[in-house]
Amino acid sequence: MTVQPIEHIVKTPDVVGGSARIAGRRIAVYQIAYLHEWENVPVADLAAQFELTPAQVHAALAYYHDNQAEVLREIQAVELAGPPPDHRPRIDGILERWQAQTGHNPNEELTVAQVAEEYGISPQTVREACAKGWIAGRKSGTIWLIRRLSAHNRWG
Repeated sequence: MTVQPIEHIVKTPDVVGGSARIAGRRIAVYQIAYLHEWENVPVADLAAQFELTPAQVHAALAYYHDNQAEVLREIQAVELAGPPPDHRPRIDGILERWQAQTGHNPNEELTVAQVAEEYGISPQTVREACAKGWIAGRKSGTIWLIRRLSAHNRWG
């Protein structure tokens, strides 16, 4: 027996390229998933920035977790083509607000040692978080590089 149906997510062939989206809006699930999972934008910030309820954001994240292969393909397609021009200002707004609050560039990449020193944790903890996907990081040769915003959202 269904206790409460979730009706926040819809698909319409001629809206947002047929991707799953927030009902009544042109906000795709892949946008919410990308910002939350890779940019570490909190649910409350996503809700405020896109004028959504927390339930709508959580519904998008639930859809992503139930349909990861589909949503990841959409994210990859958008990354190759670049974000739609009407959505880039929203993303930039979130990052600019964070930079104004902290005084740091959210996209600045830090090494494991820099993150460990800044947040008072061990370098092993940082490497493990990167390796397990708990924090967005990328390897450049043998060195992990972590975006400042990701480190802040995890340990700040």
